[in-house]
Amino acid sequence: MPGKRWTKAEKKSVRQQLANGTAVCRIVVENRTWVGIAYLLRVLRIHWSNRWTRAQARSPIRQVVKEHQKLPEIQVENKSIAAINSKRRRLRVAGKLGVSQPVLKRRYSAAELAKLEHWGGDMRWTARQICQRGELPDRSYHSLSKEMGRLGYGDPIRVERGKQARRLKDKLRRNFEQFLLAEGRTLSSEKIAELWGISSSTVNSYRRRLNVQLSWLEARAVSTTEEKRQRLAETRTMHLKRRWALYREQTVHKLLHLQQRLERQEYPVAIRVCRSCAAGWFALPAFFSVQRKKESRRVKISMSTTCRICKMKLKQEGQRSKKAPSQIAPGTCHGSR
Repeated sequence: MPGKRWTKAEKKSVRQQLANGTAVCRIVVENRTWVGIAYLLRVLRIHWSNRWTRAQARSPIRQVVKEHQKLPEIQVENKSIAAINSKRRRLRVAGKLGVSQPVLKRRYSAAELAKLEHWGGDMRWTARQICQRGELPDRSYHSLSKEMGRLGYGDPIRVERGKQARRLKDKLRRNFEQFLLAEGRTLSSEKIAELWGISSSTVNSYRRRLNVQLSWLEARAVSTTEEKRQRLAETRTMHLKRRWALYREQTVHKLLHLQQRLERQEYPVAIRVCRSCAAGWFALPAFFSVQRKKESRRVKISMSTTCRICKMKLKQEGQRSKKAPSQIAPGTCHGSR
């Protein structure tokens, strides 16, 4: 709550932390931000400075150049990890951390923003797709991802899914790792994901990190493997059914459109009546399948008496074309003649 007064207990907590040798940047007071803590220090006339002393500046140089330590391992007295990272970048720009050149921050130009708006905003491409296609070769994947997030581009469903994702932190993460190393060692990733309320990909990531992956035989022995196989088989079956239904619908529409167009052109081809639906179609391979049989001195060509639409319906019902005439009512294909 902005503007609320500091209580005696809060002031006492700040003084005790300072007396115990706690760095100013590491003082923590419940429900108080760093801005409020800095204001209290000025009110209490406790003088402190964020400026780097010579000794503090030499410390990250020694740890990076001589000890080859990474950012999480670098420690400087009375400096936070953010301050150390900022100072390390300035030292690298000044050339005091070796010959490696730092990655300088560059603003996006108008041309780059126009390309990003086209591919990310209009085409709905992801940052990884834009990076792989090389549309912005001077930008990395992380740079594109951050800029697209700032501009509000991308798939809103994936953005919302990322916001609602559960992330394991601190104590919960340690408990989860202990669970994987103990009783969760023999469970499937789907079962663990259901118990902890996280995704299966997160479970697999932690398993690779802790080197407790299931072998092929262990994965086959897990009880949920057969259930997963059946579930995936049902998903594939439904996908194929929807795909073939869409294909049949598009094929019927295409044949009807071709029939009407040829009728308007008065195409000089004989009309062939389908034996199943009694509809008149042009005697063309587009409407009737053609069989070619090679004999000793000639090639015998014959045309089917059932149109392609009726054959698709008979195949869908699982019956042969020889038994179909009595089961398909005349006019089912909506032929034009």
